[in-house]
Amino acid sequence: YGIVLGTVVALMIHIFHLTQESLIVTVMRDSDFYAKKTITDYTLEQASWDLVIVKLAGEINFMNIGTMIEQLEKLDKHNPLIISCRSVTDMDVDAMEQIEHFVNTQLNDGRDIRLSSLSDRLAEQLSKTVMYQTLKAYGAVYGSTSSAIG
Repeated sequence: YGIVLGTVVALMIHIFHLTQESLIVTVMRDSDFYAKKTITDYTLEQASWDLVIVKLAGEINFMNIGTMIEQLEKLDKHNPLIISCRSVTDMDVDAMEQIEHFVNTQLNDGRDIRLSSLSDRLAEQLSKTVMYQTLKAYGAVYGSTSSAIG
């Protein structure tokens, strides 16, 4: 029983860390690099004129998307937000739906949101969403983060 219990505890710790991961943002202030830090640290000093770049990475799924969205919602809605997906390896349907809901809500509130660095596979998946079609029509889908910064 000790081996099984140890395995279960290790798995639970791994799942906890997976779902509590803090997003890292790169902040451009006055057109210059300002900082790279966790969203939690950045929200203590954010300014409404910052350009915020959040880099999503790894597998995004129903277990970790809720925490990511909660963190993104802490950002000042006046800040333009670039969501870079260069390092996303996979995204399940639940995660796509939650990201779409977040982006659509932000767009309806007048926020400038841009998507960048989508892999061909991820672009194909997202192309079926209203969010992607809207951003594409606004010219807010970019091949690279540097072109999204403009």
